[in-house]
Amino acid sequence: MLPLRIGTSVGDYVKLREKQINAQMKMGKSTKANPGKAMNFLNEAAKFNYSSEFADAKQGEIANKMMFGMKLTGDDMEYLRATNPDLYKKAVKLKKERETHEKRMKLRKTKEQVHKMHLSKVTNLVDEYNSAKNNNDTEGARDACMKLNAVNDEYFTYTASAKFAKLPANDDELKKRRGKKGSAGTPGSFTGVVLELSYVKNKAEEAKKIASRGK
Repeated sequence: MLPLRIGTSVGDYVKLREKQINAQMKMGKSTKANPGKAMNFLNEAAKFNYSSEFADAKQGEIANKMMFGMKLTGDDMEYLRATNPDLYKKAVKLKKERETHEKRMKLRKTKEQVHKMHLSKVTNLVDEYNSAKNNNDTEGARDACMKLNAVNDEYFTYTASAKFAKLPANDDELKKRRGKKGSAGTPGSFTGVVLELSYVKNKAEEAKKIASRGK
């Protein structure tokens, strides 16, 4: 999957993300390990029509990007900081939310762990969204929708990366890989450590003999 280019329109971005979400839902894997069914909040984002709340067209454009989960540029952040402190604060919180999610995903050791962790995060945000909506808290529901689309964006970006591709599929595969690394005579294995200690011991004894000869 090619990365999104800076300057991608919101419309093109949404089309790409919808394709990825649909692909997730067609994977046929267990719902517990497949976040696809809990992901599509792009349609919900459109219902808020957030950009219409801003008289400043540039602010409206940036708000729309936030609503659909697009990562803001440095220029976007700087513009909000200078012209709309309230929206800027919201953008900073959203940035921290996605950065935290990205770091947590990168700490996972298998693809399945990444999927499950992301699904747990999305499920919590869906609950937050539904709770706000049921209490007629439009701003709370909108903010939860923003966070949902932002963490989904981080998820799709990371799962398209070379680092994610190299991860073992699950814990069983992880154990197999670790078993190979710990085979006899290799660094990190028990046998390898014993051999290294034996080598060090022999070298120390040789050094003592040489030293005693020189006395």
